[in-house]
Order: sequence, then C-alpha cells, then structure tokens
Amino acid sequence: MTSISLPLIGELSTFSMGFLGSIFVEIGAAWKSTQDLDGRCPERYKQPFYLCIRLLMALAAGAIPTFLEAANPTTALYMGASAPLFLDRLGRGVDPTNAITKGAGAVAEKSDGEVEDIEA
Repeated sequence: MTSISLPLIGELSTFSMGFLGSIFVEIGAAWKSTQDLDGRCPERYKQPFYLCIRLLMALAAGAIPTFLEAANPTTALYMGASAPLFLDRLGRGVDPTNAITKGAGAVAEKSDGEVEDIEA
C-alpha cells in the first residue's frame, strides 16, 4: 500500500495514516482529560515539552506502518493508534511480534516480566 485517496482531502500515504491514528488517540485522551477537569485544559497540554514529545510520538507512529509495510489504510491507522503500546514494549525489550503458542493455549508476558499460560 502506498497511498489512499479520500474525498476532499486527496492522497494520504501509509505514513499519514499512521500519524493520523496516533493523533486521533491523543485527541481522545485530551477530550477525556478535559471532561474529567470539568472542561478545563489539563496542565500537561500547556507544556511545550509534552507537546513536542507527543509530536515526536506521532511521527514515530507514522513510521511504524511504513516500515512494517501495512497491508491497507485501515491497518496503517490501527498501527499508528497502537504505536505508544508498541514502542513501550520495544523499550522494555519485549518482542511484540513473537507469539509463543502451545496446544490450545498461548503464553503471555505479565506486567512484571513473568510468563504465564493462557487457557483458550
């Protein structure tokens, strides 16, 4: 997939779809935070450092579906939206593409790094 054509917008690349996925998640988080504060803007959104980090995260989110060659625009959007989780797992040394299966169950990593069996 190299691009998608949307009405009124035009061509969007795989990178753009991943970037938009990340931005949509951030908009949702900002909306929820604003609602939790009775309509006031959360302090973190007033900090230039936080905004720069979020922009860098969105740029990385655009790069992920590009490098992993997303099969279609929807997949690229989902990959961009899940980029923070994906990057967090890579940062902790967990290979998110490595699924270990055995029989009817699978093995999953707990938050403390332990491995447990998952029953189907």
